[in-house]
Amino acid sequence: MRPQTQDGFAAVLDGWRRELVELGGRNPLLWFEPTPSGSLDLTTAHPAGVAKLLAGNPVRLSELVRSPDAFAESLRRVRAIWRHADRLEREHGLRTTYVAMGLASWDVPPSYPRRPVAPVLLRRVTLRPTDTRGGDVLLDVASSLVANPVLLDYLRSERGVDITADWLVAAAGRGHGSPEGAYAWLRSQCAGLPGFDVRPSLVLSTFSTAKAPMIGDLANNGMTLAAHPAVAAMIGDPEAVAHVGATAPPAEADPDLEQERIVVDADASQRAAIDAVEAGSHLLLNGPPGTGKTQTIVDLIATLSSRGRRVLLTSPKRIALQDVRTRLGEHGLAELVLDVDRATPADLVATIDRALAQPETAPDAADAESDTAPSDAASGAESSGSTLSAARDRLAEHRRAMHEAREPWGVSADEAQTRIAELAALEHPPHSRVRLVGSRLHRIPDERRGEVSERLVELARAGAWSSEPGPDPWYAARVVGEDQTRRTRELVQRLSGGGLAEYRSRVGDLAAQVGLRRPRTVLEADEQLDLMGRVFSTLEIFRPEIFEAPLDQLVRATASRRERAEQERGDDVGLLERRRLRTQARDLLRPGPPPKDLHGVLVLAAAQKAQWNEQSGPGSRPSAPVEVPEVEREQETFREELEWLGARLEPTRDGGDLVRLDLDDLQARLDDLAAHDDRLTATAATVTRVDELRREHLGPLVDDFAARHLPVERVPEELDFVWWSSVLDEIKTRDEAYARHDGEELRRAAEQFADDDQAQLERSRRRARADFDRQVRRVAQDFPDQVQLLREQAARGDQAMPWRELLAAAPELMTSVRPCWAMSPLTVAEHVPPGLWFDVVVIDEASLVSPAQAVSAIARGEQVVLSGDPQQLRPQPFTVTADDQRPAAVGTGDSVIDVLGPLLPQQPLTWHYRSADERLVSFANAEVYGGTLVTLPSPGAEEVVAFERVDGAHGDGTTSPAEVQRVVDLVLAQLREHPEESVGVVSLSAPHAEQVDAALRAALDPAVAAAVSVRDVTDAQGEEWDAVILTVGFGRGADGAVTYDVAGLGAPGGERLLAVATTRARRRLTVVSAVTAGDLAPNRLRSKGAQLLRSLLASVGGDQQPQDQEVPRGVARIGGRRRRVASTGSVVDQQVAPRPAQRPVSPVVSDLAKRLRDKGLVVSTGYGRSILPIDLVVHDPAHPDEPIVAVETDGPGYASISGVRDRDRLRPDLLRRFGWAYERVWTVDVFRDPARDVARIQNTVQRVSLERAQARRRRRTS
Repeated sequence: MRPQTQDGFAAVLDGWRRELVELGGRNPLLWFEPTPSGSLDLTTAHPAGVAKLLAGNPVRLSELVRSPDAFAESLRRVRAIWRHADRLEREHGLRTTYVAMGLASWDVPPSYPRRPVAPVLLRRVTLRPTDTRGGDVLLDVASSLVANPVLLDYLRSERGVDITADWLVAAAGRGHGSPEGAYAWLRSQCAGLPGFDVRPSLVLSTFSTAKAPMIGDLANNGMTLAAHPAVAAMIGDPEAVAHVGATAPPAEADPDLEQERIVVDADASQRAAIDAVEAGSHLLLNGPPGTGKTQTIVDLIATLSSRGRRVLLTSPKRIALQDVRTRLGEHGLAELVLDVDRATPADLVATIDRALAQPETAPDAADAESDTAPSDAASGAESSGSTLSAARDRLAEHRRAMHEAREPWGVSADEAQTRIAELAALEHPPHSRVRLVGSRLHRIPDERRGEVSERLVELARAGAWSSEPGPDPWYAARVVGEDQTRRTRELVQRLSGGGLAEYRSRVGDLAAQVGLRRPRTVLEADEQLDLMGRVFSTLEIFRPEIFEAPLDQLVRATASRRERAEQERGDDVGLLERRRLRTQARDLLRPGPPPKDLHGVLVLAAAQKAQWNEQSGPGSRPSAPVEVPEVEREQETFREELEWLGARLEPTRDGGDLVRLDLDDLQARLDDLAAHDDRLTATAATVTRVDELRREHLGPLVDDFAARHLPVERVPEELDFVWWSSVLDEIKTRDEAYARHDGEELRRAAEQFADDDQAQLERSRRRARADFDRQVRRVAQDFPDQVQLLREQAARGDQAMPWRELLAAAPELMTSVRPCWAMSPLTVAEHVPPGLWFDVVVIDEASLVSPAQAVSAIARGEQVVLSGDPQQLRPQPFTVTADDQRPAAVGTGDSVIDVLGPLLPQQPLTWHYRSADERLVSFANAEVYGGTLVTLPSPGAEEVVAFERVDGAHGDGTTSPAEVQRVVDLVLAQLREHPEESVGVVSLSAPHAEQVDAALRAALDPAVAAAVSVRDVTDAQGEEWDAVILTVGFGRGADGAVTYDVAGLGAPGGERLLAVATTRARRRLTVVSAVTAGDLAPNRLRSKGAQLLRSLLASVGGDQQPQDQEVPRGVARIGGRRRRVASTGSVVDQQVAPRPAQRPVSPVVSDLAKRLRDKGLVVSTGYGRSILPIDLVVHDPAHPDEPIVAVETDGPGYASISGVRDRDRLRPDLLRRFGWAYERVWTVDVFRDPARDVARIQNTVQRVSLERAQARRRRRTS
């Protein structure tokens, strides 16, 4: 620790010391004063009874006080002491009921406020009723005496008189007989003290031996304590802050099955806490009420003890320690915990003997049942573990396949399914068959989809395609720029407007003139003109008669020898004939120079004649009008224009090959183009942007939109559909787990996992027990001297060494036979010597523990785990002696959670397990915890939250007789209607709690009254009951008027009282109040607590109107009750507190719900008030207001749950425990073919409805 930190610690240490001096009020071990309700003087009691008491034997109060009048007063006092001592033990873990023997006093300086009066000897007393009526009390006294440690410490430190406790007890005869010997010996030892004397006396009262050791721990070990990192961190040492804030590596969602040693089910957040502590981290286990802090601590203790590590478990709440030991005991592990207030050395010896009697087995044999051979056990464990791992891996793989974000899009298969289903539910569902594949899809990650959508929308608005029905002749035309647009428009209009007709007439007439048929296409006209041109050239060489001559013979006759040989014709003419034909050919030449190659021109002429005959038919002789060259030039111009236009139209639906188009069709197309001139403008304006999309491989998408004339408003949905469908297809291609989904196989895997995981839990328990037994045997064998010491102390009974001394003398044995020591943080210094005796210190209900109270415990271990809820109560003041000076109702000082908690790594717990219906905790969840708790609704329509308004109440501002009586009536009704349930009455004011407690004791049989817990809210933290009656108490004055004295709720932190009060119920909660929310003017409620009270009264059904106003519509008053009534007439709970934000109902779930409704079922979706509601519930067909079947999918809610165990066993099991019939539906099945799941759910509903009907009949019959 740094020097400056040491200086700071001195100041902090002084503050902590002052706090501990004030803790519990004046210390009656040094400043005893008799009080009317806090002590009973037995000095002059009946001698026979006193003799039994001094001998250490149980004695009845009636044996001590035999006068009826005196007995009645004594019984009243004993009951008051009993109640006060019970509260001190329940709330602070202090056992305080003692008989004080001898009162020593001496003179002190005048500056002292009073003369000390200190008990000399103490004998612990346990008070028990002797019968169910509570008419007498048994004082069961311990056989051993205890010297007052505070007196001895004072005499030693302040007066220099060193008196050994053992000598003083020995002087009293070790408790067997009269203590007079001790008084005399003490007087002799203190003879030098002015005025010292010991007055023989016997006084029953409450004393605490814990305060002095705590103060002494700070005084004697201050700097040693400050060296502890957690203590130094609270003081502000930077290095210590960094040390305690170091986080453990992230925990795996699914545990290592071989290493697991939990003994009760643990969800992922609880396992994360255990893993963090195992890894050496300090920790704040931040858990609101009911989230499983106790079960986490149970598993932590079992796990750490299996690893050979030691735990100090502390809590101011006695019930918290009892619950831990009880939960461990349910699985044969109660021996892990040393309850320092109840255990004896003999208990530890019994554990050693039992462990030594167990046969030494291999670790794997722990997986066997007791009647299974070790080899068979190991094989069975391996097989079970294998199937569990396989099933777990299969379910984990399914979650991955459904919810893993796929790159480069950053979306999952579930998101794709969901979005496609959502789009399919639109009024005009998209149905494009275009799919983007490969690089096309990769170029559009999710974040770019919006940009592409905007571009497509802009194109649609700009008219890239027509949204009107019918073909668009201009779509996709390559018309770029104004010049091309103008030229295209002019050309189309000219050709359509007569240009094509004029052309047809010109070339057609020319063809007819020479005997050719009129051309049907521009290409045919082109060929005809080409033929005419060639004929024209031939006739410039030959006379027209050439085409009447036998051209084939002339060609053969003029051929060379080689050419004739190559022809290999069998009909070759003779020499004379060839000469004649050659002469004939020369005679047909026009005057002038003959051609160089006569044979060649004859070949051309023969071909021209043949082609001409094909196009004209027989009887027509090739000819060539003189205008052919001119027409050829015109044809060339026309064809160039048409080909240019064709190039623009090439990308269109009908293409751009205009020269091959029938002239009638060409005319029709030109007319169509001209008629859609507006589309030319739009096409030209968008062609560049369309080209950009085509370069990005999105052309098919644009073409599809155009072909279907997609309106602009539907473009985003169509793109989404194409994109999501393409992504899903790509996932299917890439991921076999998704592509080969088999719902039935997966359901079998889930069932297999649930069975095997339950078996794994039992294996883990057996392993933990076996680990414990092995450690006990090993240490007992390694440290026989320590075992012998423990046996000797066990034989001494009540005279055995204190735990503090036993731990110092036999540390290895004591922390192995009991690896977890459990006690109040206030008694740690008393029972555990200074030093690091434990690996981990756990402080439960840490919000109730101040740093001063926690420091002794913290310094006894290496790691610190704080378990608690920062929203619950802070450390509560108390007095050891029951007197009239009751401390403030609400503690306002900082707790160790406030000071150390923010410095530690935190593990929040958010699953709420306590309440059987989330309505019981929905107010606290919404108002206190911001909706962060995962809660579950219950099936059926039973009212679990009720509001009882007490009309006409008059009181003193803190309580009213009418409300007290209403509470008594409600308790009686609860006991009558639900005798199997525990009952707790929680009052918001202490005086009201006292009045209710007194009234219940007067109205009930004492044994029954003892079973009903009445708590001031400051004492209720850490406790829970099946049925809770929350009674406000205050609110009405003597005249019946509303008072605004809200007791502790008005103090700083008063809202914490309601955080406690509204989280105690397991099955039902009834709020009783003489005021409603409407009676409380908001502007007069200054404190958070008062404002929260008003919200509570509103939320549980108290209307917003004063009592003299009409009941608003929708609220029914039934016997003084207000209930919200739905329009159907059914009674429902309408919470005023806002619901936590929930995920929207998935379209896949909505589709499934619709299909079930189509089958006549009543279905609700998103059922519950939690952040993780049930996806879908189906109601009982016979009672439509009662949901009975919970249907959950593997959607986002499923994916948000960490770990296969949580998703596929714990949550389904929890819903079944609440009374639901449970069905799991895989969204892939619903997405692809929902019929099978619909049928299965129908069958489940019918079965459960029939079972419920049969159960109703049986109840009516019985």
